[in-house]
Amino acid sequence: MYDKNQHQIYQKTVLLNANWTAHPEYLRGAEKKVYARHIINVENTANAFVRSSVDDSATVYVNGSRVCEYSGHSYVTQFNISKYLKKGENTIIFEVVNATGPTGLVYEIEINGKKYPSGDNTMFSFDNKSNWKKAHSFGKPPVSPWKSPNMFIEK
Repeated sequence: MYDKNQHQIYQKTVLLNANWTAHPEYLRGAEKKVYARHIINVENTANAFVRSSVDDSATVYVNGSRVCEYSGHSYVTQFNISKYLKKGENTIIFEVVNATGPTGLVYEIEINGKKYPSGDNTMFSFDNKSNWKKAHSFGKPPVSPWKSPNMFIEK
């Protein structure tokens, strides 16, 4: 079992079955904002979640609606996106801000039990409008420099 407090924080390790990714032209450096995009077609939106870790912080948008902000590569944050999805094509955008050093994003989108992991279908852009590029993949957690997260947060 694990410990939980009133803020829905659990002390446990959660390894996502996804790849740590980054913009292929910005793997580390001084402060910069990049955007990651994952497009999913769904028929039923009843039960949908995102689980993610980020270095350093991210804001998530689903079909243009702001859903959640989170930060930290030693945490896996989970949040419900069910009410933001629609039948058909859905666009999930991660606005990732790196303060310094390495940058990365790992996520699993789960819709009705089917998982959509970060990796081959993740695209990155510097402006969220154009020049989308296939993500650079670092590999599945635990991978250097991020290792294993030790906290799970539900928002």
